Amino acid sequence: MSVSGSVNYQTRGRAKSEFFDAGHRNFITDFSQASVPNWRDPEWIKEVYPTPDRAIEKLGSNVNINYSPMKGADFHLSGGFSKTQNLFGFSTQAPAITTTNDNKYGMLSGEVKGFSFLSSVVSGSQRLSREVYDYTYFDEYVDYNIEVTDNFSLRPAINFQQASISDTKYAGTVLTRPFQGRFEMYNLGLSVKADYTAGGFRFIAALRGDKFKYPDDWYFSHQLIANYQVNKNNTFRAIVARSNGGSYMEDTYFNLTSVTKPPTPSHPFKNEIRLFGNK
Repeated sequence: MSVSGSVNYQTRGRAKSEFFDAGHRNFITDFSQASVPNWRDPEWIKEVYPTPDRAIEKLGSNVNINYSPMKGADFHLSGGFSKTQNLFGFSTQAPAITTTNDNKYGMLSGEVKGFSFLSSVVSGSQRLSREVYDYTYFDEYVDYNIEVTDNFSLRPAINFQQASISDTKYAGTVLTRPFQGRFEMYNLGLSVKADYTAGGFRFIAALRGDKFKYPDDWYFSHQLIANYQVNKNNTFRAIVARSNGGSYMEDTYFNLTSVTKPPTPSHPFKNEIRLFGNK
């Protein structure tokens, strides 16, 4: 058994102390001089810019435990947390945007008697200026290596992933809720890989099917690989493969409307943006 741990901290000051004011078309150092009324509200500034003099602040910690009770059996347990805050330029309507991401994670993986497995969870909250939501991700994976012959093996596997997002607990606050509720997504993946060697040749073929919540259908991907090792230092490889992009929370569930009516110093034109998810 072995145990290790780490702690890391990073902070950076801003290269400039000014913020660009789009209404004045100039840089300001005092928010009370801002052309937009919101930026002259101390409570608003405290909410959007908690540390206006800092560009980045990160804090993280990790713990790892490795355990090998017998030959052919290895287990790995890890966990930790991270807290991140960034300030960077974003749009003409705001001089800069503060983003935060606080999360914690746990993972257990191992190999025993031909089986490999991994189980992990990540949960936390993310915020972009005033848009905020909580999230949780689960990932479960198991495969089994079948030695058919000395030079031919099969590896079937199953993979389940689940994610949830919620902004319900921020109802009634000054923060913006980009999803307006709690939603989840998942996909089930089944795959098999064949591996065959003959002389200097090695052939690998893999097929995977994914069943998503949205779109509610099976999607298949494949990979064919041929390797030929000419000598110790030279190998030729040919690959034919196809993969599918996954489905995403924002594309599926995002629900946000932004309307700007003239005139304002920073935005003299009417602007209406509506974002709707599509299952």
